Amino acid sequence: MHDVIRVGIVSSIDYEKGFVQVTYPDRENAVSGKLPYFSYWYQMPEVGDKVVVLYLTNGNHEGFVLGKYYHESNLPIKTGKGLLHKPLHQNGAEIQYQEQTDSFALKAGKIAVDSTAIHINGTEIKLSGNALTLSGGTCSMDTDGKTMKIKATEVIVEADRIVLNAPNIMLNGTNISLQGDSITLQGKTETQVIA
Repeated sequence: MHDVIRVGIVSSIDYEKGFVQVTYPDRENAVSGKLPYFSYWYQMPEVGDKVVVLYLTNGNHEGFVLGKYYHESNLPIKTGKGLLHKPLHQNGAEIQYQEQTDSFALKAGKIAVDSTAIHINGTEIKLSGNALTLSGGTCSMDTDGKTMKIKATEVIVEADRIVLNAPNIMLNGTNISLQGDSITLQGKTETQVIA
């Protein structure tokens, strides 16, 4: 029973099967057989990581690599009460939840979500980036940071009031129709209707 729990260093990784081999410096660098990495999701350790190994007591050297642990060379990246932080990669990709602010963050160079339906509800929703594209069917809305383009067979805007503020406003079309109980065209210096 005294040899059930060991500490070693990952020396090789079988990524396809989820197994690792561990070297034990306190045992003249003896190397274990292939042991399954104990995890509920796929994130293999790195070669050189210090890990805890749990061996079964049946004496046949079967066991599990429980995973990395915090030590002087592997300190937590972020800390604090109520914080759930999962580093995903050395490039800074991470998952984080902060209990005090009830906020969730997912950070990665690219994020892809594949689903038949996605629902986002919130009192405040922000989408930001140097370029942004929203598309569905034959409709799309694109921005490159300077220009916004909306493409659709039909665009319907319903509101109690619509305000367009711009130094220049241009309407181009084969047929342009203005309908309303009252229509006012007003210019400070000149108002023209040219046919």
